[in-house]
Amino acid sequence: MRNFSLLFQKRCIICHEKKQFKYLLCEDCYEKLIFVDCYRDIDDTDCYFSLLHQGLTKKLIYDYKLSRKEVVRYFLADVISSKIKEKNLQDYTLLIVPSTKSTINRRGFDHIHEIAKEVANNLDMEYLPDAIVKVKETKIQHNLSQLQRIENLKGAFKVNADLSNRKILVLDDIVTTKNTLREIKRTLNGNYVDLKFVAVSSRSNEKYYNWV
Repeated sequence: MRNFSLLFQKRCIICHEKKQFKYLLCEDCYEKLIFVDCYRDIDDTDCYFSLLHQGLTKKLIYDYKLSRKEVVRYFLADVISSKIKEKNLQDYTLLIVPSTKSTINRRGFDHIHEIAKEVANNLDMEYLPDAIVKVKETKIQHNLSQLQRIENLKGAFKVNADLSNRKILVLDDIVTTKNTLREIKRTLNGNYVDLKFVAVSSRSNEKYYNWV
């Protein structure tokens, strides 16, 4: 439930000075973000996202993940909810890219789960938080080569629910190399009616597909 003293009395959650314009931000802070209408192809599966992962977007996501700035969760959830509505995916069952228990314990909370709960509440979507579980401790991906990243993620996830008759929407915060979502798709192994991915942001140094 959103409280936070009415989200700083409708002031921007970043500068705390100007009135909110969109996604809890004032117009000036909103214009510092790079919104796009693009998608990435994950082995013939569409991955939708709203923002390029740079500048203020990058700071907001890491502030939430590493410093648990709770009000940022509402911003992230609102951005994802808007994209889901735009692409008419509200009738999909929402899943998340899970973290290991040790990662959750280290951070003190499950950041993706908290975002997904808010998205599901915003859109009245079915949400299955434990349908995919992470069963393998993995290394930090950005220190690894492409082949090492693939090997690092192999067998990292396990399906923990019957999804064979469902349309599935898997949520993550950032899409970088695409290897994590590829491994999620491999783990699901076609046991769904349809599969889509959605994220807040995507790394900016790659070609994207624009909707026309």
